[in-house]
Amino acid sequence: MTSMIDIVFLLIIFFMAVSQFNRNLDAQLQLTEVDEGGTKVESTFVINIDAEQRLVVGGEYLSLEQLTQRVLNDVRQSGRPADQLIVRIRCDRQQDSSRLNQLMERLSSLGIVEIQLAVNRR
Repeated sequence: MTSMIDIVFLLIIFFMAVSQFNRNLDAQLQLTEVDEGGTKVESTFVINIDAEQRLVVGGEYLSLEQLTQRVLNDVRQSGRPADQLIVRIRCDRQQDSSRLNQLMERLSSLGIVEIQLAVNRR
């Protein structure tokens, strides 16, 4: 009976972790592929840019102004300065870089210096 409880507990933990991971990365994107990449650091904020250049955070489509407010609220709630926030951008490789450039400029103007660009390794 004890081993059955352990298995159920592990399954609960597994499904909770998977659901949290899927909530952060729910946009289906074709990421750029690279041969080598840097080390992955746990980000505190994930922003998706889909093929239609829409900004997606947690399954919700946002304008650049709405995203700015969301990031500022996250900085306020965390109690840390903006330069300690780690933002990961997942950008569909089918779109041009104009939206990505706008987003990078906006994040930089907010004082965010740690920005990661998500890619797939070949």
